[in-house]
Amino acid sequence: MSRSVSVVLLAGLVLATVGCERFDEAKTVAKIANLRITVGEFRQHYAHGKPWRAFGTVPMEPRRKHLSRMIDARLKYIDAVVNHFDQDSLYQTRLKATKDRLVLEALMRDKILYRIIPERVVKQWYKYSGRTVHVKHILISTENDSLPRQILRRGALAWWLYEAIRKGASFDSLAEKYSDDKASRKKKGDMGWIQWGRYPTRMSKAIFALKKGEVGKPVRTANGFEIFTIVDERVQDMPRYRDMRDALLSRIRNAPEYRGRVNKAQEAFIQDVQRRLGFEKNEFGYNHFSGQMKIRKAMVMSGGAKAGSDQFEHIPKTSYKYAIYRWRGDSLTIGDVISYIRQHSKRRQPDLTEPSTFKSWVEGIARQKLLTDYAYSLHYERHPYVRRGLRNFRLRVLPVVADNIQVRRKVDIPDEELRKYYEAHKESFVQPPMRKVREILISDYDVAEEVARRARAGEDFEKLAAKFNERFSTKEKKGLIGWVREDGFGEISQMAFKGKVGQVIGSFKNGAKWSVIRIEDARPARQRTFEEAKKEILSRMRGAKENQRRQEWLKE
Repeated sequence: MSRSVSVVLLAGLVLATVGCERFDEAKTVAKIANLRITVGEFRQHYAHGKPWRAFGTVPMEPRRKHLSRMIDARLKYIDAVVNHFDQDSLYQTRLKATKDRLVLEALMRDKILYRIIPERVVKQWYKYSGRTVHVKHILISTENDSLPRQILRRGALAWWLYEAIRKGASFDSLAEKYSDDKASRKKKGDMGWIQWGRYPTRMSKAIFALKKGEVGKPVRTANGFEIFTIVDERVQDMPRYRDMRDALLSRIRNAPEYRGRVNKAQEAFIQDVQRRLGFEKNEFGYNHFSGQMKIRKAMVMSGGAKAGSDQFEHIPKTSYKYAIYRWRGDSLTIGDVISYIRQHSKRRQPDLTEPSTFKSWVEGIARQKLLTDYAYSLHYERHPYVRRGLRNFRLRVLPVVADNIQVRRKVDIPDEELRKYYEAHKESFVQPPMRKVREILISDYDVAEEVARRARAGEDFEKLAAKFNERFSTKEKKGLIGWVREDGFGEISQMAFKGKVGQVIGSFKNGAKWSVIRIEDARPARQRTFEEAKKEILSRMRGAKENQRRQEWLKE
């Protein structure tokens, strides 16, 4: 897997001219065994997840470093294939889920999106997608005007404002005085940064036809008459049209002009597939599953089960085989639903003890599986969109699998080394002074002052927090923020360290709102024990050890 043997760099002039608008994106930048990195791939990979910047302005050295990282990833990919890491069970599960998703997406694009959204619309979106503009506007609303003479009068006002701006009047001042858009009027007409497609086509055309600094003539929109100006703009390099087409379709389907039509066509298509494959509910399995979720709800309410625990833990494994929906050649079982939710909702699962949630999720999963089966029956796994997506998945995920096996699993740091590190860096494991804080966050100053007065007078702070606290993350904890450092929680930390345990402080300004806090407890600075610091020490040492092992592996 040595770089010197496996890699053929063709970068040179190619890499130097990657930023050029007309450069061939199919040109090869590097070859690693039988894999290529093209100009197009390199540009997309470099731009992914980074703040906006025109690629042509990126210096050569960052390009070289990024190419080096891409080559390392390809080497890891080859290692994964050679060592059969692609047979890893977790990887195979993710691959199957990705393939199912791509197959379904390809089906819905072919049967719905390509038939509803014209090619000229996709190309229009492509034309403007590389440009983001900062817009201000003045709206002269016609919402309450139904008579022609009333509308003409409003239009005349818009034209008068336009002429005034042309003669030197301040756009900002006129927006503050005349605009009927209450949200942007306070910001001098500022609509923020927008991309093509955020607004209906007529409005988007009027905006994107303008150059930076230009003020457009009044345009009739659904809201009335509008005057737009471009304050600033950003222009970025775009991949080839064929590489952007699928992503653009996904954006267009959610645009105001197409969302309703697409949803209607999608529903009609699903119902047609249901008729073709004999899709039907199995009442026994459905009612059995629904009954089990009602039992779960009763268990939580009676204290027999803890809220937030696995909502399916009480269901017997023998029930997993019961079909909820059936269709020709396949079915959706209770086990399928449980497996799907556990796999796709790891952070927060939908609460299936609620009847409406149960119905929508179970029916949605059944429809998805039905359509996926239908797509496979039409051999959509052979579709270029699916093949391209699976290739990208493998190139992205297999290097991570290989890195986990070849690096992470092989780095073992004994306790003896960890203790040596702890003794040598004890000063960095001193826990600073801490304060335990409970807070009531209120948007109204007068209410905040009244709550502070009541708290200082001895009223139960927790009850006040339960009633008045507006901070979502602490609402259910009666305002408890927990232990904070002096520099750890902004204004709250600073105020907490000025008081004593039991003291109520506030109200004081905290962002756009006001806070009232009570200091619940205090801890002085202290030396953390080895056991307390062990996890952090391991994290620090693993990074260096893994980098060392990674370099050795890439040179093997």
